[in-house]
Amino acid sequence: MVVLRHVRSRALLALLLSGPCWQAGKAFLGQPWQPRARCSHVSLAAGEEMSSSNLLLALGRGLWAAGDDLLEASQILVIGGMDTRDLPARALSNGAMSLRNSADMMLDDDWESVMGELEVAAVSGLGWWEDRDFQGLVDLFSYGEPVPSCEWSAASKSLRDMATTVERAAERFKGEAETSPSIAIAYARLQKAVAIFIRSSMLFKPGGFRIPDDPRTSRGERG
Repeated sequence: MVVLRHVRSRALLALLLSGPCWQAGKAFLGQPWQPRARCSHVSLAAGEEMSSSNLLLALGRGLWAAGDDLLEASQILVIGGMDTRDLPARALSNGAMSLRNSADMMLDDDWESVMGELEVAAVSGLGWWEDRDFQGLVDLFSYGEPVPSCEWSAASKSLRDMATTVERAAERFKGEAETSPSIAIAYARLQKAVAIFIRSSMLFKPGGFRIPDDPRTSRGERG
């Protein structure tokens, strides 16, 4: 298990202190989070300066949409009896909810809470992704200011890694999707989330930035 560098979430500490994760959790007690030194921003392309607010907006919208697709897929898989021990649909549900919550925080100008919620997502959805897949995203919020450019490359890699692991997990349901309409919908939602992760990874690349439509408007805010 890869131990994330900082823990700011009491909910994550509760998870870490339960079951086989308790030793990792103990290591964090008495170690309050401290922001890192400031890291300057750079241009995404020649003559283009990317503001942190625009990047938070674009990333938040992408992660909200991906989390929503994963959440819908998990609910279908649970109802369809596909909640297996090695690939628990309920773990996906918990991880997807925390991912979407972190996106809400980005979009609601509560970026200081994002890192802790991403850490919860990382450990809640184990089996569907590796906790280390989230490290680059977590580090975007480990400074005194959000999304510094020195972490963009790692964040982009994190999103690609998440796409790879979720797609690998989704392939487990490809056969059932050919015979079950409901599992086919879940499989399509998983693949859609994979595509969003890949597209979001391009936000940090020259010429790859664009602000997607607001999914909370198009899909409606959900509880």
